[in-house]
Amino acid sequence: MDSTGMDKAPTPMQQINEAYKCCKFGWFHIKLLAAAFVGTVASILVTCTTSYLLPTAECDLNNMSLLEKGLLNASPYFVLNTWNFYLYAMSLWSLASFIMYAFIPESPKYLITKKKYAEAREIIIKIYVENTGNARTTFPYPDLWKNEEKDQKLKDTPITKSISHQIVVGLQTVKVLFRNPLLLYLITLSIMNFLTMGKYNMVRLWYPQISTIIEHGDISGVDLCVLLDKYTEDLRLKSNLTMYECVPTKSGTETYVNTIIIGCVCILPFFISGALVNRVGKKSLFISSSLICVGANLGLRWADSKSTIVALFSLDIAVSQCMKGLIQVQAVEFFPTAVRTLAMSIIMLSARMGTLLANILLPILLDMGCMILFFSLSGVMICITILSIFLPSKKIECHTDKRIKK
Repeated sequence: MDSTGMDKAPTPMQQINEAYKCCKFGWFHIKLLAAAFVGTVASILVTCTTSYLLPTAECDLNNMSLLEKGLLNASPYFVLNTWNFYLYAMSLWSLASFIMYAFIPESPKYLITKKKYAEAREIIIKIYVENTGNARTTFPYPDLWKNEEKDQKLKDTPITKSISHQIVVGLQTVKVLFRNPLLLYLITLSIMNFLTMGKYNMVRLWYPQISTIIEHGDISGVDLCVLLDKYTEDLRLKSNLTMYECVPTKSGTETYVNTIIIGCVCILPFFISGALVNRVGKKSLFISSSLICVGANLGLRWADSKSTIVALFSLDIAVSQCMKGLIQVQAVEFFPTAVRTLAMSIIMLSARMGTLLANILLPILLDMGCMILFFSLSGVMICITILSIFLPSKKIECHTDKRIKK
């Protein structure tokens, strides 16, 4: 109630939430989930397929060193060999996700922030018809945002259609992202995502190579670091030989079985985090996950059995994947709709840069010593834990839409 005793008129964002309730859950949401699933699978396959081919294809790729394998893990590669057809088959997921995303409409909430009320209303009505099967005329809010649309038309002038004005308006909208506290959140989340994704993809993409080394080595009586140091030393000796016939160390059944185990374990954190996130909070869950990864990385340093190594790798990759999702959820919460896409793009760009750098650094660190590698990974997770302490536990409302409306 306001000072006149009358209820305040609902905002467009409040109205859109009411309209969403009328649309219910239906075919549109199934298509959206299917597109998201295919896109997620495509992103995983695009990044990890090369890592499983490297042990087999190293001779086809001119007897690659560990550093060269890291560069290949971090960048795309194109050449026609028999194993490339596997890559082409995996790329079909990306093509399918492209086609499916092409039929997904723009977010009505985003259109509302851009004052495109007619487009937003049309999309809401289409979702309503698709989900409920009812006619358009039965939509409970046929005049949704028509008053706002009329007001917007009265405010529009020929100047607003000029390119220079649109650039200025766009910069005014984006400017709020580079003011505190949003700028501080952007920098913190970007650094956290840089480190998290770099470490996550480093371990995930290099696991097939490490598993192949373990599979063809003798781990009885020695720990993982002894085995890896012996492998890197053998590579140095072979690189000094002028006459050397390359024999690829192919991944066996054990590597693929262990990969399936890791994949199954990676599903569990989604259910566990979903049950815990509302009880303990995103920040507390993220800090706990970081500390678990620290323990897993330190444990790998002294792991002396195949089952222990697989268990620790599974724990590390699964929890890191959960942390990646928590960072994205926090980014969605902290940034308003108008600048959320740009913020997410910057945060994910930092993640890609982290992945690129991490895959190049791993063979360098491994060449310096296995102990240095795992201690460095633990140090990275400790840095992420410290950074996460500075994030707010709850969303702060004061910095969202108020500044954008000015």
